Amino acid sequence: MDKLPQTSRNKPKAAIVSMADYEQLLQFSTEAGLSRRESWLAESERLTSEILTRRQGEPLAVDALWLAARNDLEVRDEAGQLTSVSTTRPTFPG
Repeated sequence: MDKLPQTSRNKPKAAIVSMADYEQLLQFSTEAGLSRRESWLAESERLTSEILTRRQGEPLAVDALWLAARNDLEVRDEAGQLTSVSTTRPTFPG
């Protein structure tokens, strides 16, 4: 793999590579990303199954839990116990 490193203050910052090498890097990163996503998805499904088993098939009421947590944060914020409150719903990969 031929590459031409670019530096700033004697520290590597970038590299110029051939298109063939670039395509190999893209393929590797895409495959690695899919592998990580598949691993995350398998673990998520395993945990979901475990939770459902423990709860005897009854799913968690995620929206109710989120609302309760948000309300708790707002109450603590009004009482001056918090410096900042995020009321946006978290996002997850996938």
